[in-house]
Amino acid sequence: MANPKRAMARMVRIDAIDPIEGADRIVAAHVGGWVVVIGKGDFEAGDLAVFFETDTFLPSDDPRYARFAERGEKEMMVDGAAKKGHVLRTARLRGVYSQGLLMRPQDVLPSSIPEYAYETMREDRANLTALCGVREYDPIRTTDQGNMSIIRRYDPWVAPRTDAERIQNVSEEAFAIVKKTNYIVSVKVDGTSITMLNDPRYKKIRLFSHNNELATDDGFGRQVYEQAEKQGLVAWLVANVGVTLQMEACGPKINGNRLGLKAMRLFVFSAWDTEGCRYLNPYNFSDEAVRNSLTPKLSSDLGSFDKTTDLIEYVDGIKGHVTDRLDEGVVIHIFGNLTATQDEWFALTNELGAQMQVKVISNKYLLRSK
Repeated sequence: MANPKRAMARMVRIDAIDPIEGADRIVAAHVGGWVVVIGKGDFEAGDLAVFFETDTFLPSDDPRYARFAERGEKEMMVDGAAKKGHVLRTARLRGVYSQGLLMRPQDVLPSSIPEYAYETMREDRANLTALCGVREYDPIRTTDQGNMSIIRRYDPWVAPRTDAERIQNVSEEAFAIVKKTNYIVSVKVDGTSITMLNDPRYKKIRLFSHNNELATDDGFGRQVYEQAEKQGLVAWLVANVGVTLQMEACGPKINGNRLGLKAMRLFVFSAWDTEGCRYLNPYNFSDEAVRNSLTPKLSSDLGSFDKTTDLIEYVDGIKGHVTDRLDEGVVIHIFGNLTATQDEWFALTNELGAQMQVKVISNKYLLRSK
């Protein structure tokens, strides 16, 4: 499910441009932790540009993006109607991973925006998604999960939405602070987001997808609820009122079942204390129902990675932690401060927001699953 708040387009300054071995017409542009293969001479180091993240849907009927249609089109529902566009995916060109797109601000932003405002947009980390007329790609669902019996929109009181920041968007300064926190690293599994709790206000179990509350007695919500019962998670929630479990539902007919599971399985990765408004570390819980449902924890010490690019390289191609297939990546879960100063902790929370999680996706996984 697409995240309406995700910044698919933003103003950046190009950090560096490197040649690509054996290539005369293309070079590698570096923007934070991202690498984008561009035409030689398109940009210089230090130039301002609009950067579009992977998964951006570029509508084919928009003159700014019409030329990308020849690279392939997909459909998604926009305002109730199917619309065609090109979707930015991870690619590998001459051995270099390329993620995203760089365009000149003058070619994509409305002419009413003066050029002197570009730098302010960059400094403010402004979300330019709407101005650029793009969206996060949300495919038309054709899988048979049963109908989604929606009750209402997501209730933010139950927990922050699951929306970990990509490591490529995390500054090196923030990454250095992460290594001073109380964190764990777990495997990221590719499924659909599920949030459950025993809500003291409603006095019942409530179940949510990324954007909606689902009925537990019908359709896909019922399938998830029954699986949660099998894994002992419903009983745990009944006994732990006000603690929200967030997890991924994986299995047949769910997001391509890239793990190759024979039946649905729920993988818990976080727990939220609704009264204390803070994340708890579920890997410290003693109850077997939760412990047996946790996403696998890695023993990685982030102190061995000097830069974010080192961690990206480490994660590329990891496999075998859930099934014998490629793992999607890892997630860094931050539960509190250890040795960072108060100013450092404030800077980190300001950059990461309430989620306090960072995800690192395997590039090999992205290439094979696009």
